[in-house]
Order: sequence, then structure tokens, then C-alpha cells
Amino acid sequence: MKEALKNIGSIALGIAIFVGLIVLAVFFIKGGVWLSERLLPILSVVSGFAFLACLFVLVPLAVFHPTRGFAGVGLFIASYIFGASAWMTGLLLTYTLWGLVAVFVGLFLFGVGVIPLALLATLFKGLWSPFFGLLLMVVATYGSRFMATYVIQKYEDTNLAA
Repeated sequence: MKEALKNIGSIALGIAIFVGLIVLAVFFIKGGVWLSERLLPILSVVSGFAFLACLFVLVPLAVFHPTRGFAGVGLFIASYIFGASAWMTGLLLTYTLWGLVAVFVGLFLFGVGVIPLALLATLFKGLWSPFFGLLLMVVATYGSRFMATYVIQKYEDTNLAA
């Protein structure tokens, strides 16, 4: 009898810990949504300025050897700004269109994040403007990161050869 009570207590404790982890994950997701709602308008403006800086300042600076290192680092920093903006947009779109469960699945089970789920949600709902906007943010993120890597590599290759 004593052993049966211990087993029941262990099972109850396991269930309580599991429920506690789920509640903690829900609070984490709700907090992320709340924070994204407040930061995304500011980050969108910063992302726009970063895009203009990349287009009109950093890419032309990447042409000339003495300024290539600066341009590469600037492009790399801009890629993180674009990525944060894309991630917050993906989180809000997934949460708005498909709800908390989809965000949970995107963050914790698939491990690929909420951006692909947001693209799927906007695609299935026929929301073309957010779909192409998010797709453009993903292209800007990886495009600037690849370009930064290329520019920095060219800068280092030229310095090693000299």
C-alpha cells in the first residue's frame, strides 16, 4: 500500500511539473508577443534606415578596398536588424492568424521558428502583402549576411596577399 502511494505521488509530481512547464511556455510566448507589439514599430523604422544605409552607404563603400572592412561589418550588423524585425513580424503574424498553439509548435517542436509558419499562415489566408513583406525581410536578412561575409572575405584575402 505504501509503495502504491509513492507511485501515485511520483506520477502526480510529474504531471504537476509538466503542467508547470506548459504554463511557463505560454507566459513566455505571451510575453514575447507583448514585447514584439511594442518594439516592432520602432524596429521597423530602424530597419528602414538600415536598409537605406546598406543601399546608399555600405554597398558603395564595399567597392573600395580601404573601406571594405567597415562596409562588411555594417552589412553584418544590418542583417541582425533585419532578422530581428522579420522574427518579430513572424511571431505576431503566426500568433494573430493561427494562435498560441501554432507559435508553440513553431518555437518548440519544429525548431525552425515562427517565420516559416507565418509565411504559411499568410499564404493560406491569402494575405499577399504581409507574405511578400515578410519574404522580403528574410531575403534582406540573408542577402546582407551573405554579402557581408563575401565583402569581409575579399577584404581579408586582399590584406593577406599584400
